[in-house]
Amino acid sequence: MVLETLSITEWVLVAFSVLIAVMVGAWLFKRLEEKPYEAGVGIRSIVGVITTLGIGLIISGLLVAPIGQAVGLRVPPEVPPPVVPEVQNVGYVQVVVIDQYKIPETAIQSARIQVTLSEPEKAKAIIDVAEDNSNTDGSALISVDGITSGTVWVVASKSGYYADVESTSIPGAQVYPTSNLWAEPELAKVGTLSLTVTDNTAVWDSTTNTITENLTTSLAHYWTLNLTVTTSYEALRDMQLAFIRGSDWENLGVSPIVVSVVDDADTSIATVGDITLSVDISAELNAIGDLDYSVTLKIKVKTNATYAFTGKEVLRIVINDIEGGVGYAGVTGISAVEIKVQTVI
Repeated sequence: MVLETLSITEWVLVAFSVLIAVMVGAWLFKRLEEKPYEAGVGIRSIVGVITTLGIGLIISGLLVAPIGQAVGLRVPPEVPPPVVPEVQNVGYVQVVVIDQYKIPETAIQSARIQVTLSEPEKAKAIIDVAEDNSNTDGSALISVDGITSGTVWVVASKSGYYADVESTSIPGAQVYPTSNLWAEPELAKVGTLSLTVTDNTAVWDSTTNTITENLTTSLAHYWTLNLTVTTSYEALRDMQLAFIRGSDWENLGVSPIVVSVVDDADTSIATVGDITLSVDISAELNAIGDLDYSVTLKIKVKTNATYAFTGKEVLRIVINDIEGGVGYAGVTGISAVEIKVQTVI
């Protein structure tokens, strides 16, 4: 009810309005009493009271708004609230995920896309401010609450692929990025490693991943490891060959090994530690970059032992991708392949 919604101030005004109505009514009633009427006094009094009070209430209701509203004589029209545009503090990032090696260019659907405020690092958790999945055309328009400018990083990942990271800029609040600001991460499908051993007297057993060196004619031998991707449109990323002294290294009197690159397969070669193993018990050779389909990474290894025994372990080689670690978004790549190099006489 209207009366229940009146404030204290409005109630005071209502009382004041009633007082005015009574005063006006009394004055009008007095004026009527002074007039000579032929009708009876009782009827004249009742009519006078009703008339004067009614006129008084109408006058006071028109003069004072609250009493008019309370009795329904003066109801102001409802004014609709002004329409204020909603301002959203939102930025947008446009992403298109494609296959790195497919020809023609092919979109990747259902890739996970994460937006971060700092450049991600391999093998570390990604703290994102927004994420989404790519559509059938590889695209995703991602809204980022509270971030309307500056550089962000986009991490795209999918099972069976190497993840990729691209940086871009948010152009402003509620502004869609133009094509020059689209992030276009490229995912490479993790390939299958083909491993062979060639050269000299080395014998390669692919079922046991064992290289057997025949020391009958000479105590110095060399052989070449050949690493190839077997399927088109696939790759192996950042291949690593870890060389580790064998369990019989000391007993055989193994001299420092010689490791050389015959073909780098368009990768960048870097070593970590003493690759000859003359000081360190292990060292790494990293081929940074993608080992693509139909090219071969060739690494030549030469060993030299003082003594010759059958079935003794000279060396172990562990082959892995992503430099033997974990990539962006937790990608692990292929399973490590361990090769045992042993002797025979």
